[in-house]
Amino acid sequence: MKTFAANCLLLLSVLLVSSFVYVIKDEISFSVKIDGKEEVDLEKGILSSNLPTITIEADDKGISVKKFDIILARGSRPVKNSGKTISGNEFDLSAYSVTAKSGDRIVIELREVNGIEIEEELPDEKKLLTIPIR
Repeated sequence: MKTFAANCLLLLSVLLVSSFVYVIKDEISFSVKIDGKEEVDLEKGILSSNLPTITIEADDKGISVKKFDIILARGSRPVKNSGKTISGNEFDLSAYSVTAKSGDRIVIELREVNGIEIEEELPDEKKLLTIPIR
């Protein structure tokens, strides 16, 4: 009888931990930092005259960005893209500074993230980060 009770308790513990981990993954958010330090205000944006190196980070230290795409967009059209998926979590935006204008935006689409199955566990709205350019 003790073994049955112990097994039930173990199963219940596993189920609770699994549910807790799923809730945490559902609530993950990502931020963009300038030169690895200052967090970008995604409402306010960044200046077109000084496009920095950006770093994309998750609020959960067990999760990291491995690959992403980046596009400079104007209206509903892409103006410039990196031409390939970026490996890592950093990108130097200075190459976009000649083309970027006030009113444009940088669109970041997460492609691969360590610690979660991005296609199955990350909602679409969390895969895209948009930085307005002023």
